[in-house]
Amino acid sequence: MGVRRAGAVTAKGGINLRLFFGSVRYSADMDLDGTVEGSAAIRNCLKGLFDAREFTRRLQAFGIRGLDPGEGPNKDTETTFRYKFGVIAGGGVRYPTKVEVSFRKRHAVDRVVLETPSSGVLDAHGVDTFQVRHYVREAAVRQKIDALGGRREAQARDVFDIHVLVPDAPTDELLAFLAKALRRERLEEAHARALAIRYSEYQGQVFEFLGDAARSGYASESMWDEMRLRAAALIEGVLQRQEQE
Repeated sequence: MGVRRAGAVTAKGGINLRLFFGSVRYSADMDLDGTVEGSAAIRNCLKGLFDAREFTRRLQAFGIRGLDPGEGPNKDTETTFRYKFGVIAGGGVRYPTKVEVSFRKRHAVDRVVLETPSSGVLDAHGVDTFQVRHYVREAAVRQKIDALGGRREAQARDVFDIHVLVPDAPTDELLAFLAKALRRERLEEAHARALAIRYSEYQGQVFEFLGDAARSGYASESMWDEMRLRAAALIEGVLQRQEQE
């Protein structure tokens, strides 16, 4: 309850896209941004989940037998709280996952809103309506381009997520926003990486995490090529906008 009162966490990354932007990609992990003011409440809440009987009971309704907390938080610093643990499914199978909360200062241009997730997602899992703070579309696009160009290793999921967020030609407003919010060197690196990520990487990093109903539309190498080219074209448009300004 302390976390709720503080409005302390904001959904980002894959969970944001799935809950609010129609993404068919499942995420193995959950990434959140947290406020410094809510830091203690967030840490206590996550640590307490493993002993919360009501939470465990609700998980069982989805076929999850329980959670294996492991040895506790894997990283607990001023800027990051990371907890790797196991989800125990039927037959005692353990699936590894993690929740990571960043307490770094949010980018000034990234707008956050409080909204109800997609009814399609909630209904599919039999979950009652609730509200979540999350990043709006243009902020999510900025974050994905920044991640594509800034990770230690390029990830196909960033290209896929850009496709989800910007499936058609970008608006002038989006190009203007991105041109001001992203550094040129990061854009150039993201552009090069989008074109370099191979189909085999996409298959392992993205396709394996798609729901069965969505796979037929994303199975071909030509579809992956289209996603890569669209992401590259978006970034080219941002670079051109920077030159004009």
